[in-house]
Amino acid sequence: MHAREHATCFACGSTGVHGLGLSFRLSPDGTSVLADWHPPAWSVSYDGTVHGGLVATVLDSAMVHALFARGCSARTADLHLRYRQPVKPAAPCRIEARLVSRRGGAFQLEATLHQAGLLCARAVATFILNSAVEGWFWRG
Repeated sequence: MHAREHATCFACGSTGVHGLGLSFRLSPDGTSVLADWHPPAWSVSYDGTVHGGLVATVLDSAMVHALFARGCSARTADLHLRYRQPVKPAAPCRIEARLVSRRGGAFQLEATLHQAGLLCARAVATFILNSAVEGWFWRG
């Protein structure tokens, strides 16, 4: 589903100038998706810290892939993040996302980013099925 829905995705593109190089796989128990990620050196905002917007992008992308793993294509409607520890560039991270609940065309998901055994960031979000997106966004 990724190839069809996200062929030009910034987050899942190759590392370098135009991509973060994320590659997701299904967890062994099938309840979540996982990715191992090394934040590129250029991802720094404050000295020695990965930019928070990139952390948000990574977690959002993980949740999209958790939906792809279930055969769903949806867009982010609402995203809440909690940063707990700075993320260091070039050090390995583990990203995980899972579906929490579904109500009609709305999905609740959560994602985490761990580095060196520490929870660095957690996101919770609502996603809306692509088929329902157009009407939903204009309701205000």
